[in-house]
Amino acid sequence: MKTTDWPTIRAEYIAGAKPRQLSEKYNVNYETVRQRIRREKWRAECTESSRKCTQNYLAKYADKLADKQLEVKERYATGNEKLAVDILNALNNTKNPRELAALARAYNEVRKGVFACYDIAETTKIQGDPDKPMQHITTHEIPMEAKKEIVALFIARQQ
Repeated sequence: MKTTDWPTIRAEYIAGAKPRQLSEKYNVNYETVRQRIRREKWRAECTESSRKCTQNYLAKYADKLADKQLEVKERYATGNEKLAVDILNALNNTKNPRELAALARAYNEVRKGVFACYDIAETTKIQGDPDKPMQHITTHEIPMEAKKEIVALFIARQQ
């Protein structure tokens, strides 16, 4: 009398093998394999296994995507910083009011692009009393992760 290796059949089913393939491979009646799958609820384990594999794949993919996004942001920030220096040099070398205004607008846009790369939000508020001229106040909101990195760098430089 032959014994059927059900743990192996179960493992292969959970790994993705079809009942028909398993019945042929292990010389077991197809209906017997199907009944065992139903009775012992292998399909639920198969679904759970598949869900875990999908989660693992997505986690790895998310890490790779985050690394790629960071790399692109750094390249964009570096390019914008170089462009800002070029614009500042051009601002110092021109006397034409129109060129000065255009370069100032361009510099402001480039600066905003650098801030966006580092997830720094810029807000401008207009304050003023009826008796005093209006005042523009620009603030920058830095994300908590960036603040922690800045503090760590500051501490490292102090040592």
